[in-house]
Order: sequence, then structure tokens, then C-alpha cells
Amino acid sequence: MKPAYGQEAIYKYCSAPGVSMSTRPEYYSGRGVITSDLGPRHLKAIYDGLVADFGQETADQFCLMIEDLTNLSATNFLNQFYSFFDRGLVWRGKGQKETDIDLGPDDGTGAREAVAFVTIAGALFGRESSPEVTRDLSNALKRSFFQLIGYTPKYPEKVKPSNRTIDGFTFSGYFGV
Repeated sequence: MKPAYGQEAIYKYCSAPGVSMSTRPEYYSGRGVITSDLGPRHLKAIYDGLVADFGQETADQFCLMIEDLTNLSATNFLNQFYSFFDRGLVWRGKGQKETDIDLGPDDGTGAREAVAFVTIAGALFGRESSPEVTRDLSNALKRSFFQLIGYTPKYPEKVKPSNRTIDGFTFSGYFGV
């Protein structure tokens, strides 16, 4: 079977067993890094699909992408994953600015405006994470994923732990996998 590319590929990897993610970045807009949206098992299932369809070299490029990202919210991940496919499955750096916000296409139905309203309301009522929290949660997610697949980061400083305490919880080591 011929490997999928573009939107078809994103759909294939996001709907694979163990992943079950929306392919629309705007679906997760403003939610921050939440492991039920995108966790180590999601990343591993996508990684396994890339190994099966394209080989280890492509999967290693995917790992470089994950390693390079400072924001592993589902919104940012999906936008960067689309860029990864658009650039021929080679990680050439971030294709666009990292962000938790995506309003989706303007299809004239008002859906874009609804996503914008919910995203703004979430930010106003304190759902927005600080850049430090986003980085720390993303690094913990990266370390968990890399541990699952036995990958050694090329740039260990991009996945270092912080031992940060937030609301009584200390973020260090690995997320449960």
C-alpha cells in the first residue's frame, strides 16, 4: 500500500488506534499542553505509523521536530506536523510561529468566529498558561515520548527538566505513560 501524504496522511496518523485526535488545529485552540489532547502515547502511535510507512529516517526527523518544539499543545503540534509533511518529511525548523491559537479556515459558517470567541473567553478567564509552564509541560511530554521509543535527544538542553512547582504540583521527571 502506498503511503499517504498531506491532509490524507494527517488524518491517517491522527485517527490511528491509540491516537484519536482531531486533524483540525482550531479544535484545540487556546487549550495549552494537555496530555489527553496530545500525550506520549499519541506521539508514539504517530511515530510507529511513520516508521511503518516511511522508515526510520523519517521517524527520526519527526523526533527532531518534537525535540525542537517548545510548545507541545495539540494546536501547535498539528500546525507543525502539517508543515513537516508540506516540507517533504524533513525537519527544517519551525514552519511557522509556535502558538496555542488557531481559528481555522473562514468557510462563511461562523465557525471561525465561534472558535475565536471561545479562545478569547478562555484566555480572559485564566485558561492561558505562562510560557514557562508551557515549556516545562512540553519538556516533560517530550521526555516521556522519547523514553517510550528509546530515543536519545540530539539536543538534550531542549528537553531538560525544571522541577517547577505549580499550584502545589511539582513537574519533574516523566509523565506517566
